[in-house]
Amino acid sequence: MTKSGKDIFTGDAAPENWSVQNKTLFTKPTVDLTVADFDALEDGDAIIETYFNAEQTSGNKKAKDLKVNDIWTFKTAGNIFGVIKVTAVQQGETGFVEFEYKVK
Repeated sequence: MTKSGKDIFTGDAAPENWSVQNKTLFTKPTVDLTVADFDALEDGDAIIETYFNAEQTSGNKKAKDLKVNDIWTFKTAGNIFGVIKVTAVQQGETGFVEFEYKVK
């Protein structure tokens, strides 16, 4: 069963009750990034911003079906750009995702 944030966070913890609601968008990178490419990046690298696919205007509010070594990019409401590498995934009701990230 797939759960959304609305299924997990309910009552006082429900997203509609959060005092800060900053939208973050996710896309696959504009180029094929390997794990080695990600590992070579450093926080602050100007190229990070170019990896975000600004042309994608729908289906980008979450990253789905994540697998270890998947690479995704993101842009926050505050115009912070980043790249994520998935490092661990546990499926199921008590599942989790672990990742490393680099930001510009």
